[in-house]
Amino acid sequence: MKATNIALAFHDAANIFPMIDDDSFASFLEDIKAHGVREAVKLLDGMVIDGRNRYKAARDLGIPCPTEDIETDDPVAYVLSMNRHRRHLKPSQLATVAARAREFYDKAAKERQKQHGGTAPGRKMEGTLPVSLPEVKRSDARDAAGKAVGVSGSLVDRGTKVLTQGTPELIKAVDEGRLSVTAAATFAECDEETQKEIAANAKASGGRYRNSTLTADKPETEPKHNGKPPVGVILANEALNVLMRIPKSDPLRKRGFQIVVDWIRTNK
Repeated sequence: MKATNIALAFHDAANIFPMIDDDSFASFLEDIKAHGVREAVKLLDGMVIDGRNRYKAARDLGIPCPTEDIETDDPVAYVLSMNRHRRHLKPSQLATVAARAREFYDKAAKERQKQHGGTAPGRKMEGTLPVSLPEVKRSDARDAAGKAVGVSGSLVDRGTKVLTQGTPELIKAVDEGRLSVTAAATFAECDEETQKEIAANAKASGGRYRNSTLTADKPETEPKHNGKPPVGVILANEALNVLMRIPKSDPLRKRGFQIVVDWIRTNK
């Protein structure tokens, strides 16, 4: 074990999990200030693979941070193993974790296809990506990622939609547990201004959700009628699609979004 004061980069795999929220980090910082960094930050190839919050706290306080080098052929599995149960994340938060892990599975599959024509496993990955990942077909990447963190493939799809279409503010609201991934996936179809407003209004209070119908995690299996989502959900999505076609200059556009959002808050 050694201590360092130098700036270190975060390993790509470490970023699968979100950093803790600002309020939690403030409390965490006070603990580090009082007791120091009691568990060494783990490094892989000179980058932080586990302990980003500890490392950031030490840097903010200007104190040495103990580090320890580790070796692993599967950085993604290592990060998932170290963080999944320790972080006590909700299903919606795990959905975005799985969506980020899915990107690694996809990249690993692409690399195998590139190197071996899709017929043999690949070992070498570019940059700081995993050296070795489980043999997964690209079509199975979603389910593999979901299984790795314990959520359904449909939640992974919603997490992927939020990451690819959502604003940073919307993504952060899900990562911090202030907004469900199901609601966020619907709101990701809204314009940037609307997404930012929704994210700003999704606030937690006292560790509990202030607006439970908007932000609370729902069961992975939602009620359906004859295999289809409830009619209200379908119509709400159609309403959002219509509203997005209205010029932003129209003064009633924002009001229309608010009406639909209020309905989703109450009924989603």
